Amino acid sequence: MTLQPDAPLFYLDALPAPDAEGVLSDEESRHVLASRRLTTGDRLYLTDGRGGLARVTISEVQHKRRVFIRVDEKTFRQKPEQVWHIAAAPPRGDRMTVMLDMLTQLGMTRFTPLKCEYSPIRMSNKTLLRWRRICLAACKQSRRLWLPAVSQPVSLQQLLDERGDVRLIAAHPGSGRGSWQCVRESAGAVLLVGPEGGFSPAEMDAMRTAGVEWADLGGNILRIETAAIAMLASLVMPSMGSTKTE
Repeated sequence: MTLQPDAPLFYLDALPAPDAEGVLSDEESRHVLASRRLTTGDRLYLTDGRGGLARVTISEVQHKRRVFIRVDEKTFRQKPEQVWHIAAAPPRGDRMTVMLDMLTQLGMTRFTPLKCEYSPIRMSNKTLLRWRRICLAACKQSRRLWLPAVSQPVSLQQLLDERGDVRLIAAHPGSGRGSWQCVRESAGAVLLVGPEGGFSPAEMDAMRTAGVEWADLGGNILRIETAAIAMLASLVMPSMGSTKTE
C-alpha cells in the first residue's frame, strides 16, 4: 500500500483490523469534517504513530461531528534504523513549537528537554502533552508513520551517565566542523544543544570527560531552535551548508 502524497493522513491510536470499524477522536473528526470537508464514502489514511498505516473509508458521520470508519487495507512500516535523539534546552514561547515541528519533519526520533545550569526548567505533564501534539501534527503533515518520543526533562549529567555506547555531539562555536559523513553513516546520535548563553564551564568539562564530540555550525550565532534544526538537517540533508551555534 502506497501513501499518496496528496492524500489526507490522520491519527488513530489503535488501528482496527481490515474490514473492521472504528471511530475517530473528537479532535481528528473535526479535522476530517471541517479542515478537509470529507464526508461519508470518502477515503483517507490513518496512522497509529507506531508504524501502522491503514486506508479507510468513512462509513458514517454522526451529528456532523463524529466520524466512523471502515478499514479497507492495513500495513506496517518498520521503524527507521537511524536514531536521531535531540536533547536541548527548551527555547521560550512559540520558538519551542517551531523547533519541535521542524525537527519532527526532518526525522527526529526522540526529544529530551535538557536541564542546564543556565536554563532551569519548570514544566508540567500538560506541557509534555502539548509538545507531543505538536510532534503528531508535524508527523501527519510530513507523512511520518513513527511519532517521535518526548521524554521527561533530565540534567546534562544524567544524560551523560545514561548514554551507554551512543554517540553524543554537542553544538559549540569555535570547535571545528569535524566530519559529518561518518555520523550520517552511523546508527544515529544524540545531538546536544545548550541554552542561550551556552553550557556552563562545569558542563563543558563534564562533556569533555565523557568524550562528547563537538559541532561548529558555521559563522553565525544561532538561537537554540535554529542550532538544533541545523544540526539535524546537516545529517539528514547532506547538501545543506554550514552555520554556527549560540
